[in-house]
Amino acid sequence: ADPQGSLYVAGGEGVAARLAKQSHRGEAPFNTDVIVATRDWHIDPGVHFDEWPIHCRAESWGAQLHPALDDLPGLDEIFDKGRDAAAYSGFEGISKDGTPLIDYLNSHGVSHVTIVGIATDYCVRATALDAVRAGFQTTLNVDYCVGVAPETTAASIDELRAAGATISSVS
Repeated sequence: ADPQGSLYVAGGEGVAARLAKQSHRGEAPFNTDVIVATRDWHIDPGVHFDEWPIHCRAESWGAQLHPALDDLPGLDEIFDKGRDAAAYSGFEGISKDGTPLIDYLNSHGVSHVTIVGIATDYCVRATALDAVRAGFQTTLNVDYCVGVAPETTAASIDELRAAGATISSVS
């Protein structure tokens, strides 16, 4: 979400700011007992960097969550994805102790996930589709998302709706 980043998505910093302001359990979009984040964390993603500019190298500033989210109260865990291969879905991520996201959610009794973030038409889309496929009741809150392009964002939202995700907006 940083304009200096090689894969900057316009509006990403606004999403981070809105999330930071609404980061209390029980308030939209966090009507939940478990709050997790995912991030690209590339060590050696193979051909992924042939398709995209080099981005989100592990331990670099570009792989960090946006500074507005540094002290996000209630963030339970961060899941890193794309360490050694391309990964778009948060469900391809693992925690620092190696726990896959799906195992973490299941171990905490999660049955409903609300997905927010960047970019609606890539990582958010892939994560939401995997959540639906895994049997989670899945909500995409579009107030806390931003996509790369309006056309692909709209198509992704339509695809998610058709797959069984609920599309919501609190505004």
